[in-house]
Amino acid sequence: MMISPSVNRTPILLDGINVYTSNHLDCEFTNLSVLYIDVVDFSEFEQVHGYGASNHVLEVLSDTLHELISESACPWTNVQALRIWDDGFTILLPQVVLSAEHIRNIHEFVHRTQDIVNARVSFVGYTSLRLRYGLSSALSIDEQRPGERLYQLITLAGRNARRGSGTKPLFLIEELERLIESKNISSYYQPIIHLETMTPFGWEGLSRGPMGSDLEHPRVLFDCAEQLGYLLDVERICRNQSIRQSKVGPGDKLFINLSPKILSEPTFRQGETLKVIEEVGLDPKQIVFEITEHHAIDDYPSFLKVVKHYRDQGYQIAIDDVGAGYSGLVTLMQVKPDFVKVDMELVRGIENDSTKQDIVRAINYISSGFAGKVIAEGIETPDELACIQQCGVHYGQGFLLGRPKSAVGEEI
Repeated sequence: MMISPSVNRTPILLDGINVYTSNHLDCEFTNLSVLYIDVVDFSEFEQVHGYGASNHVLEVLSDTLHELISESACPWTNVQALRIWDDGFTILLPQVVLSAEHIRNIHEFVHRTQDIVNARVSFVGYTSLRLRYGLSSALSIDEQRPGERLYQLITLAGRNARRGSGTKPLFLIEELERLIESKNISSYYQPIIHLETMTPFGWEGLSRGPMGSDLEHPRVLFDCAEQLGYLLDVERICRNQSIRQSKVGPGDKLFINLSPKILSEPTFRQGETLKVIEEVGLDPKQIVFEITEHHAIDDYPSFLKVVKHYRDQGYQIAIDDVGAGYSGLVTLMQVKPDFVKVDMELVRGIENDSTKQDIVRAINYISSGFAGKVIAEGIETPDELACIQQCGVHYGQGFLLGRPKSAVGEEI
């Protein structure tokens, strides 16, 4: 990939090549992604080992990257590694769409680079280096002139590397793959209480990774699975485990968390969940797919078709975390879910906040228009419970009403 400037503007230095923010370049940046790699805590490494040792490490890293690329050991063709910004390296990838397979290939490539560098560098007091990386693609930035687009791509990829957005520590991919192979997921069940009778109406199935591991916390587990392209695999394990290990009664509901994109996956629509439900003697009407909408729904018409598909099979739908993030009035109006779960941040301290009370009353009023049952999440104090009831909410969930327990009674 040849880059040749023709207009004198502020340059950025890439492996000794000056790239100017000009629209007169000999390459096309429309179909392009950028992989940025640098060394974790490199400034601290330099303070401990000095400039000479640090420079030697960067030379080894540079040589390793170029060798792997020249030997076609990386999973792409027609790529170029460029040195930029101190300990940072950029690889230009001639593709825009970063699929799950591409992301896994990137993990493996960076991990292999890290292992080779650590094997080649050795001196007294040497501490093994850890690499981190960030990704960006031309689809993630606004239209700019070619040179400016390249600069934006590199800047964004570098920023993602530094803040860990879109990447995870390299060892997590191995830990996640072991988890998927062993299906080492623990299932817990938290009661959803009818506040008039104070009896369980249903149970929310919750999942955790291996105890004591980096993937134990569910947010880390699912965030990592999504970024590495394993979300479908992990959600399938959690969903099937929750159904098989549940002890719900004949009239109880089992709430199962799903992300919106999973609903539209072809393999999810082949009836695997129905087979598991029938296997344990449950009825589809007992299953509530709880949509955890942490991302905006980009295509509501298509999403609504998928929701209808599952409703026609007897399943019910809940929208989780209403009042936080993207979950809001638009989703309620479009989906008209059977259950509306009010985000716990609206419940926390609600007895002392009239605005929160007004919002909860509004959610309850809107939901009543399409016969949606409202569930207040995260109730932890008697005052919160009393205020929630005063706001007209008939169902609740939280530590005050019952902590999550495993099928054998162990609490989280």
